[in-house]
Amino acid sequence: MPELRWISLVAGCAVAVVSLSACTSTQSTDGLDTLTVFAAASLKVPFTEIAREFESRHPGTDVVLVTAGSSTLARQLVDGASVDVFASASPTLIQRVAAADLLLSEPDEFASNIAVPVRSPSSSLRSLDQFSDERYRIVLCARTVPCGEAADELLNRAGVSTPRPSRESDVLAVAGKVASGEADAGIVYASDLRQSDGRLVPVPGTNEVPVTSRYEIAILKSARNHPRANDWIALVTSSVGQEILRDAGFGLGQSDDLADG
Repeated sequence: MPELRWISLVAGCAVAVVSLSACTSTQSTDGLDTLTVFAAASLKVPFTEIAREFESRHPGTDVVLVTAGSSTLARQLVDGASVDVFASASPTLIQRVAAADLLLSEPDEFASNIAVPVRSPSSSLRSLDQFSDERYRIVLCARTVPCGEAADELLNRAGVSTPRPSRESDVLAVAGKVASGEADAGIVYASDLRQSDGRLVPVPGTNEVPVTSRYEIAILKSARNHPRANDWIALVTSSVGQEILRDAGFGLGQSDDLADG
């Protein structure tokens, strides 16, 4: 079985484009078919598991999983990055790619996620109201990415302001800072809390109506491996893919194409 390759875009657009240039051809350097997937950072864990399942079903196929904030990925696609599949944590961002006439297929909604406030186990913060206390170090996603929009909406609904929060490029960076104790608290997704193994502690006091992010997936016109791109989406929306996503803390999507495979 080929070894799964995973790339996180954290070093800037120029570096990311150079990295992709070596891995977007249909054939990889070792002769394997290559499928390149752009995915929201929050999908790293379940998509890594789905990629392993995919490679076991399609021997000779090498999945290259590239994760970052959805807005970063959308911007790189509009700027000319050539990949097979895009999975976004925001319908708005995937529509931005569609508006640039870059999608080959209509987007499918395949998962959902809920914004949740969390704290470090070592922090004395105990309620959402304390996010406004300047004694605590609060970290949120950048406003330009879906997790940042969700965090701001959650705080607005609760009537809580954060004076000077640190802003990160994606939700994994937020979760990492809170888990390490570098920040007292932040807002992540339910999936990040599920996957944290106790390194994140939920903070009570959220609004009864959850702030939900919806995930969509589509094939790009730049895709160089159309058959495998279709197979990838079929697996993600199948009962197997949906179970992997549920186990990682995601809710189900509402695609009409959810299958039993």
